[in-house]
Amino acid sequence: MRKQIVLLILILFISILSPSHASETSVLDEYLALKQTLQGESDFRCNEDVCIDITTNLMWKRQGFVNETNRQEFETRAWKYDTRPRKEVLAWVAGLNNRKAHGVIGWRLPTRKEYPAIWDRKNCKRLVITGGASDLHIKYCYRKEINGKGQYALASDEDNTMFVIMDWQRKRGGGKLMGNRVTGDAFLRYFEEHPLGEGIAVREGPLDLYRLLKTVYDKNQPVPPRLSDRQKMIFDRAVTAYKNGLDDTGDMLFETLVDQCAVSLHHYNYHRMIVEKKLPLKMAGQILAVVRSKQGDTPLIWFEAAHMAGLANQPALVFKAAKKMASLTPPPELKEVYLDQISLFDALAYMQMDQKEKAYSTLLLRFELNKNLLLPYYLNTHATPLLKDKKKLSEVTMIPEPYLTGDYKVLPAQDFYNVETGEILKAARVPPEMESGTVPLSTGHKTGQSNGGATVLD
Repeated sequence: MRKQIVLLILILFISILSPSHASETSVLDEYLALKQTLQGESDFRCNEDVCIDITTNLMWKRQGFVNETNRQEFETRAWKYDTRPRKEVLAWVAGLNNRKAHGVIGWRLPTRKEYPAIWDRKNCKRLVITGGASDLHIKYCYRKEINGKGQYALASDEDNTMFVIMDWQRKRGGGKLMGNRVTGDAFLRYFEEHPLGEGIAVREGPLDLYRLLKTVYDKNQPVPPRLSDRQKMIFDRAVTAYKNGLDDTGDMLFETLVDQCAVSLHHYNYHRMIVEKKLPLKMAGQILAVVRSKQGDTPLIWFEAAHMAGLANQPALVFKAAKKMASLTPPPELKEVYLDQISLFDALAYMQMDQKEKAYSTLLLRFELNKNLLLPYYLNTHATPLLKDKKKLSEVTMIPEPYLTGDYKVLPAQDFYNVETGEILKAARVPPEMESGTVPLSTGHKTGQSNGGATVLD
């Protein structure tokens, strides 16, 4: 009996330490759960706990620091202030991650650029605090979905610099001091003496098809080793070479690295880091080509190939990848958003070839694009050539025009890899064209040869 008890305790101990027990909600589980609970028809879709801005894929916690920590004294506190807001707000955010608030981690303060999304001057509330030499009149103007208040709110930038976001009035002897701008350290030191600070938590949302597909794909693949210190050094040296115009040296270093650890580079998102660092996109294409040669065709690989080729302004390769996507079976829970994405890639490729009517017709044939929570974020962030005529894009997709918040932008063409053959396709010097009427709208693909500086591939 004693041995059985010891064995049960050992099994329980092992299960507690297992990664599956300790991990937070997967991106796919989070997306599927939120899809069932989010309500509303605006750009903010909310449940009881969080709101997701579908135009930016930012998830906002509905309860701010003041409300969640039950600051009852907030309404009546006099002018005698204690020093504490910045430390307390930061500790509150850390606590959200420690306890995996709402089943997820990654909570942080918003940046200066992100914060205005939840500031609504049409929804201002006023609070008068008495007890000092004169009354303190505070105005806070959060969107109705966000339960925030405070004389000011804390924000940060990517380098963790702290800033104060303000919109307040102080009346003393009939005078007014008003502010609604961001300020830096000197002003922050002054306001650290005043505890009526708010903290609003935000994190990246799950409205990203790449992350959703990767969650499914990673379940069926062994976890590859992380890069060694030497491999990280080779990557850093390649980056330095490219940034200093030493492309041949960068190519040599990166090819060496890809030969050693392409699967690890892919698994740990180095191809995405290449985009963030604005490095040559052919580096990402090289990783995808090698991984595909080792692991075969998957919806994830070809989604990434289409996405990266779109960023490289290589429409022939976008068509190629979208056609490959259409030939594969996506996860059943992602089928509709996956098919919508294929149409979006085809439309993007047409637009890059200045075939506007075909681009809009392709989107028109998907009847429920407006129900796809993922599309506004992708359009605003990555498919920016489609934003040239937002009114027309809104009409053919039925996505409300106010959701199309991105800026129209055409990225310069870059060399990129044909992920299937491993061959590189040089950037076209002029916008590529196709012969009118040669590409069926039902598929968005055509077989053929070089035309207008771009090769249309099978």
